[in-house]
Amino acid sequence: MKKILIVIFLFPLFVNSQDIKILDQIPIDSASKDAKYDSIINAKGTQRELFLKAKLWLTDAFKSSKDVIQTEDANNGIISGKATFNYKYTLYIVERDTVKALKTYDKVASFSIKIFTKQDKAKIIITDIIPKGDIFETTFGVINIRMAKENIFSPDRVKKQVGLTSFEECISIHTRIKNLIQSFQKYMMEKAENDFKP
Repeated sequence: MKKILIVIFLFPLFVNSQDIKILDQIPIDSASKDAKYDSIINAKGTQRELFLKAKLWLTDAFKSSKDVIQTEDANNGIISGKATFNYKYTLYIVERDTVKALKTYDKVASFSIKIFTKQDKAKIIITDIIPKGDIFETTFGVINIRMAKENIFSPDRVKKQVGLTSFEECISIHTRIKNLIQSFQKYMMEKAENDFKP
């Protein structure tokens, strides 16, 4: 536990221009300026098999696929819905030249999800990511990234606090979404039990 706390306290002290480049990995939709994650998976199976497999993944990934799925079209292999995920980030304060972790927050973000399936392929799209509980609930994207980039190296104490906190929240959301997509990729590429020959 002590090792984890040390990492949390010291990490922002070593944020440099190389570290901040991870924010450039957050995919931004050119029209909306909001984050938009998508991935195409080569997965063996018919459209129907992959459609059913995607529904099973939703059941595994979330408490209830019924709560997530809003529309489904088995004939065209399309599932769309809304879901939430939990994430954590730390609020930082700067006193003189010292950065301190003030409090770690447990937060929830909602998002839209679309899954498309066809013969031997599946695609997942995650958009409309909205962190909940803020005074102004805005869609995650360019504004969040700009807030981190423009303030993290500021000599102004308050701006630096905003920058460090925004940076950690951006990374936390980005990591959570990437893990969700990797889970989908892995699940869709795994062979079903009936694929194995005795």
